[in-house]
Amino acid sequence: MKKILFLIFAVVVFTGCEKEIPFTGEASEPQLVVNCLMTTNENPLVRVSVSAPVTSNFSPQFIDDVVVEMWRGDIYLGEGNPLGQGTFQFEHVVQPGSYRLEVFSETYGTATAQTNIPFPTSFTIQQITEGSEPINPDFSGYNVEIDLLIDDPIEANYYQLYIIQEVPPNVEDITVFHSTDPSLEGGQDQETYRNDGWFADDAFNGQNYNLEFRLFEGAIQNEFQYRAYLHTLNEDYYLYTKSFNTDVGFLGEPVQVYTNIENGIGIFAGRSR
Repeated sequence: MKKILFLIFAVVVFTGCEKEIPFTGEASEPQLVVNCLMTTNENPLVRVSVSAPVTSNFSPQFIDDVVVEMWRGDIYLGEGNPLGQGTFQFEHVVQPGSYRLEVFSETYGTATAQTNIPFPTSFTIQQITEGSEPINPDFSGYNVEIDLLIDDPIEANYYQLYIIQEVPPNVEDITVFHSTDPSLEGGQDQETYRNDGWFADDAFNGQNYNLEFRLFEGAIQNEFQYRAYLHTLNEDYYLYTKSFNTDVGFLGEPVQVYTNIENGIGIFAGRSR
């Protein structure tokens, strides 16, 4: 049997307030756009731009003439170091806990956001079975079965699963996996997934849950190495991901992307791994 290495990480994302962007005169005015997705054990990066008016054809413009400040709990972390192109980096190493962000512009005012990074949810790979019977004849090559057991806490939780394929020498890529698990969302045909295999724990809140998915056996025979990542998202990140990936079709109604930035738009969220 070929050996498959699975390194499992849990991830998290934050709380904040929901804010829709209505198509009004106010929304047509330029405003601060703030994006920051944090990862534990890394330095946070904040991207700041100004939105283009709804009635214009201009793209958002990154700006550097702002002051970006961050707090972890009551501890002031200082100002972000400007790297150019509207990017600011903090020397702080992200850890679980509450964070607050403020971006001040003399022209557009102050945009604020806050979020909390919890500790990760525990989970394990229970079993790896090669040569399994296909669960869908249209995907007969996906017959390496992986059983992942999630120890889900008693609260609303949101997750995202994706698989990294390592190809010698040291090249990594997100690979496709196949699953018919009813909890999974995303995926171009709702059965094959890359980095959009996200789901809520509505059907198994507070219980151990076995999530089954399949990898393509041909890739396994080539002795590629894989890493399975299970990110634990909170509601803000989940709603942001869901709104960002909603396919409304050619004639569908416009979808407003979820934001938790006050006096601006964007997202302040992150993960722990």
